[in-house]
Amino acid sequence: MASKDALDVYIEHRLMMEQRLHRDNNDDLTRDPKNKFPPELMRRLYVLSWFLTFLSLVWWKLAADKAYMAR
Repeated sequence: MASKDALDVYIEHRLMMEQRLHRDNNDDLTRDPKNKFPPELMRRLYVLSWFLTFLSLVWWKLAADKAYMAR
């Protein structure tokens, strides 16, 4: 898996650690490691998504105003 950014590195490391834990504990339970993100990371992604939504709305408003003024 090629690492693109810090989140990719985190996911890769998390998957590797989950595999090690299951191997060491002989745990037969199958868990989906993709569903295990720390709450801090989820909060940051949530705030980032709202911020990007806000920026896109501002950009569209500015573009619409510029198009209206150009008439």
